[in-house]
Amino acid sequence: QPRSRGLGDVYKRQAVGSWQLTIDTPLGAMSSDLSVHEDLSGTMSSQDLGTAPLSQVTLGDENMLSFAVEVDAQGTVMVLDFSGVVAGDTLTGNFDTDFGAIPVTGQRM
Repeated sequence: QPRSRGLGDVYKRQAVGSWQLTIDTPLGAMSSDLSVHEDLSGTMSSQDLGTAPLSQVTLGDENMLSFAVEVDAQGTVMVLDFSGVVAGDTLTGNFDTDFGAIPVTGQRM
């Protein structure tokens, strides 16, 4: 008899995968690739910031996704805290930084 999956499994499947992000920084739009794995690990990589592992990945109700990533922005190490929502093949949210919220949009690859 098949085991029914809980809502947590549904939310996890929504966020798992590869995403092409557009990050609207004060200096202009930056592209980044985001990978979220089923074990809630992952990476974010961009030409400008290099590749960094995700930490504190959580998936919540209503397809909420949050994670932290430490990046080196031109010699300054910053922790970016992401919080957003997955809707089908679209991801929208913000990175909270010391300089305020930075809008992020993403498309599933």
